[in-house]
Amino acid sequence: MVRIFRIDEPVLFFANNNECLDPQVGLLNFGPYGGRGVSTEKGITIRVGVIGTTRSITSTKLWLERLKHRIVAKETSSTEYKGIDFPGLNLDSSLGFEIVLDQNCIQRIERKFIRDLRKLNRRERVYNTAQEYCFKIDDLSEAHPRPDIILLPIDDDILKLSKEPSRRTDKIVYQRREFGDPRTSFAPMFDFHNYVKAHAALKGFVTQMLQPKTLMFAESRQSPSIIGWNIAVGIYYKATGIPWKLADIDEETCYVGVSFYNEIRESIKTLRASFAQVYMRTGESQVIRGQPFEWDHKQRGRSVHLSSFQMKQLIEQAVKIYYNQRESPPKRLVVHKSSNFSDEEIKGCRLASEDIDELDIVHVSEYVGLRSYHEKFDYPVVRGTVISNSNDAILFTTGYVPVLATYPGPTVPRPLLLKCQNIDTSIETICSDIMSLTKLDWNTSTFYTKMPVTIGVARKVGAVMAEMVADGGEPPSSYRFYM
Repeated sequence: MVRIFRIDEPVLFFANNNECLDPQVGLLNFGPYGGRGVSTEKGITIRVGVIGTTRSITSTKLWLERLKHRIVAKETSSTEYKGIDFPGLNLDSSLGFEIVLDQNCIQRIERKFIRDLRKLNRRERVYNTAQEYCFKIDDLSEAHPRPDIILLPIDDDILKLSKEPSRRTDKIVYQRREFGDPRTSFAPMFDFHNYVKAHAALKGFVTQMLQPKTLMFAESRQSPSIIGWNIAVGIYYKATGIPWKLADIDEETCYVGVSFYNEIRESIKTLRASFAQVYMRTGESQVIRGQPFEWDHKQRGRSVHLSSFQMKQLIEQAVKIYYNQRESPPKRLVVHKSSNFSDEEIKGCRLASEDIDELDIVHVSEYVGLRSYHEKFDYPVVRGTVISNSNDAILFTTGYVPVLATYPGPTVPRPLLLKCQNIDTSIETICSDIMSLTKLDWNTSTFYTKMPVTIGVARKVGAVMAEMVADGGEPPSSYRFYM
């Protein structure tokens, strides 16, 4: 029997447990939730270091000065949602925190370095630039006190000399990863952003890379006010605490997203590794790396799967993290994956959760076979709409948002397909989980993201983690090092 129903918009907690549906409105009215031992009552100063050329450091100073003041939200054709005015970052603003550049934590890249880059080919430029930033990060390790976060503004000349000439995006890539391709040669690094972020994380630093367009408030897809909001939310989480947390998720539930990433080495070009992201009610994400394993996609297919033992190990580590934080095991375990769970993986989940009362195993994927419209109305289907048949569901995590009185998206909403391969609760509970987890990505201040964080940020985490492993380091557990 097919049922159609709607999940209510998840409620968020801000400072002093004040409730709001909209992240921007909640921050504006109540301030950030806090966490990690900080007090939101007194106001917070985030000390930042910076690595860059004299020009990019000057641009960063001007940019930080601009962020102190109000930025009016303007509706443009290229932005998905106007949002509300950015209130500015200072101790007297509604956000209650400021960003201060520590003059003792500035590392300069000389212009001579850029002149020398011109003599090299593009790959050599990328590698040398990455090494230069890493050397400067190492120097900041000696700073006392160390900065709460390091800003990495990219000089426009470095970007022009190093980015991929055939692509419109401002990405700096040494070599593309080609999993399973024997022609893929060993590379000391792959993606510049991920490599530098990984190196900093292994030194215990969180970082924020800044493109020239960001410093000029000239991003094509983001208005200046939204740049301000997103930077404020991201830096607050990385350096201090959590901007908001979910009000209604059960504290006795542990959410786990299982994903994979490639490890390409000179001797083994088909190595895979698994990792899991663990979420609880606060939203603070912990990252666990599983053991690497070989996977021959020609013989076994491109869809990667774990053995029951490997899955059991990974889930046991996730449950251990929950236990260490709560001093008791979870009563419910939810496992998400963007690909189908094999019988072996389901067995591993069950073995790892024998002492847990409820186990839900959900394959979460984008469903492209359906479009839905409201008859006689201009707006698309309401966010939270569910079309369910037994233990499977089509869930619209994007769509018209009543509290915003608009649809904050650029194209026709595509729903998610949820296939429950083990369900001890209900399809309503499963869908409510997904809706809540679309509001925990602190890399953005938007009302929601399409994918739950258990799935949506996995590629980013895996890409940074792969660079760490290649460098011989042990990945840190907190998600703030990867975003």
